[in-house]
Amino acid sequence: MIKLNKIFSNKYTQFIFLLYFVGIFLLSRTFIGFYVFGFRIGEFSMLLSLIIFIFSIFQFKSEIFRKNLDLNFFIACFFLLLTFVIFVTFNGSFSNLYSYKSSTYIWSIGYLFLGMIFAEFTNFKFRTIYIFLFINLFIYFYSIFGITDDLQNILLQYTDKFEYHKGSDLVIMFTSVIYLMNRLLTNKNKSFEVFLVFSSLYLPLMLFKSRSGFAAFVVFLIIEFLYLKKDTKLDAKRLIPLLIICFFILLQSLFIVNKTGVVEVEQITNNVESLVEKRKVPLNIKGVEVEKAFLFIENNRIFSGDGNLNWRLQIWQDVFFDLIEEGKLLTGFNFNNKFDAMDDPYRSGNDGTNENVHNFLVNVLGRGGLIHLFLYIYIFSLLFKSLISKHNFYFLSFPIAVVITSLFDASMENAHFPLIFYFVTGIVINLKKL
Repeated sequence: MIKLNKIFSNKYTQFIFLLYFVGIFLLSRTFIGFYVFGFRIGEFSMLLSLIIFIFSIFQFKSEIFRKNLDLNFFIACFFLLLTFVIFVTFNGSFSNLYSYKSSTYIWSIGYLFLGMIFAEFTNFKFRTIYIFLFINLFIYFYSIFGITDDLQNILLQYTDKFEYHKGSDLVIMFTSVIYLMNRLLTNKNKSFEVFLVFSSLYLPLMLFKSRSGFAAFVVFLIIEFLYLKKDTKLDAKRLIPLLIICFFILLQSLFIVNKTGVVEVEQITNNVESLVEKRKVPLNIKGVEVEKAFLFIENNRIFSGDGNLNWRLQIWQDVFFDLIEEGKLLTGFNFNNKFDAMDDPYRSGNDGTNENVHNFLVNVLGRGGLIHLFLYIYIFSLLFKSLISKHNFYFLSFPIAVVITSLFDASMENAHFPLIFYFVTGIVINLKKL
């Protein structure tokens, strides 16, 4: 494929990719906002993904792609591209950069192909996984204790925004590394031990950061545990001490996340309740907190007594009803402007910049209508099918965690989360080469 083997087997190319992902893992949204030659790293990343996406769908006969993906996958991607061109031609402008920003759910798929190519031509060094395990340890403490205002101000001289890791960032960065480690490390006993230790450490932090992220995290842990269990052969002398250590790591993490110091047995229940309550926001109607059922229906709309969930539910329903009212359910609102549903200042977030509906399927529906929603779901179904047919069901742990997280967060719409997801998935699809 156009001398790609020379490009990706080059040690300098591999080093650049390593630095790129190290930067994303260390600083998340802050890193992709760094300016280089007047443009942000995230914009360069998405441009590269766009180029790889267009290039790859016309290279579907390549052995790398043909042996790993169904032809229908490339047909669906081609129609995503074609309909985007048609929609923008008749209702937009190709010179409007916002059109490319709002259609990143299309272009980010390019990193799936890039991951497959990378796996094909790269001599993978397993110590890379250890680098990212160490970074995940750094992320844990960084997310809890943060950095000084002085350091933040230094970073803000080079980036457009400083932001700590969100719950969705923690999910993608933890699950991607553990997912790869569990499949690349031949010593499953060692893999199982690292998996249990890191999972015990991260559980309280996930609960503190995001309930949807926590749910995705737990689902991932269950599937990974079942995957490792069948190949793990730990005797009682090794397993029991390991479980005791993990138990104490979990307890200590619970107190570290709550910043309450050392473990005190009588305070365990209070700390768990504290983590749960911090993620619960009561329903607020015109400045008054109102006690309501978790889900209820009024005036043909769905509401929730949980303020965070209700905020999302109202946005999703507004997008859907606006599509019906304007007769655009089939083709969507296009890619020129943010959704009308996001004009309400209450929905713009603390910094006033949020434009995301916090559900990647609703976002796809709003942009490209039922046409794009069907194509996107079809692409995901073929991706899942490919992972199962080449490997087994347990290889869906990572994609399932990503989907659960992205149904409640603005994750697949940013410039780093989907790239990590697609890149890692592309590597795993071509795993036999590795």
